[in-house]
Amino acid sequence: MNKLTCSTLAIFLTSSVALASDGEWNSLEHEVNTLASTLNAAHDGPTLFGRVRTYYTNQADTGGIDVNTGGWSLANMRLGAKGDAGAYRYKLQAEFRDGTAVLLDAYASFGIGETMVGTFGQFKAGVARASRISSGNMLFRRRSMVGSAFSTRTGGFMMGGEMSQMGWELSFMNGQDGTGDELLMASRLSATIMGSGPGKVEGAYGGTEDPYLSCALAFAGEADLFSEDSVIFEVNSGTDLWSFDVASCTAGEMGSDSSLGTVIAPDASPLSIQGSYMLQPGKWELAVRFQDFDNGTLTTPSTTRTDIAINNYLDGHALKWMVNVQSDTEGANDNSEVTLGLQASF
Repeated sequence: MNKLTCSTLAIFLTSSVALASDGEWNSLEHEVNTLASTLNAAHDGPTLFGRVRTYYTNQADTGGIDVNTGGWSLANMRLGAKGDAGAYRYKLQAEFRDGTAVLLDAYASFGIGETMVGTFGQFKAGVARASRISSGNMLFRRRSMVGSAFSTRTGGFMMGGEMSQMGWELSFMNGQDGTGDELLMASRLSATIMGSGPGKVEGAYGGTEDPYLSCALAFAGEADLFSEDSVIFEVNSGTDLWSFDVASCTAGEMGSDSSLGTVIAPDASPLSIQGSYMLQPGKWELAVRFQDFDNGTLTTPSTTRTDIAINNYLDGHALKWMVNVQSDTEGANDNSEVTLGLQASF
């Protein structure tokens, strides 16, 4: 029966082709071209993306208070769109939490000449790599103190480019004080010493087969591209099996009115050293991070923080389980936190 049906269909199509006139062929060609144009237009449209990241956290305070807490929390629920419009590239992203929506990214980027790229709108300033890695691509539950200090999105204009193995960026931002004060200015110079340089993820997963090594120096402050208000130094290295990163920041008089993220106490010097190793390539990654930073107004002079993380990648960072153990030592006080998290994204 199937052979008879296929044969009948073949005879019908052959007869139709033989009897088709030039006008019918032209009409058919026009319809095919119209359909192709429609499909291409749909292909060039915006790409939707989003993610949900939730945690169960247990916290223990052994500094004399002896209070233990635990429960579930929604760390991220984001939805966005990105795409191209002619020679421009745009991105919109919002965070949904507690029944409200907060606009995160809203910017467009475009070429300036043949070697430079400009960004205009609301985004993260070009200061620290540790702050610009997407929270969905991180190894640990939280950013390092250096990364958190420059992770806030504000309005501004940024331009940058690459020359051989060198890269540079200049940012002119509102800062968290909006338009009520002087512009916050930042400059960043990076150098790729070996390999192709780090990607847009934290850790070894998604890294390159060949080892890379890069370093960067950045400045951030009010009305000065090379201000000593905040000086950042970073070193990044790794492969698709291991990673090693160092980030430090010297904060002078930089205060909350001009900061681009979590406030660093004046004259504080946060340091972050971290490394990771793929226990099973593409599936399991173990990471350890050590941080030391001054507390400013707290009674203890400094805090030492240690993080241990194990990530299980089911579909890369798009679908993964996360376990994070964080321990803080502030003088005689010790605080610990154990977190189990799940992230799903598209």
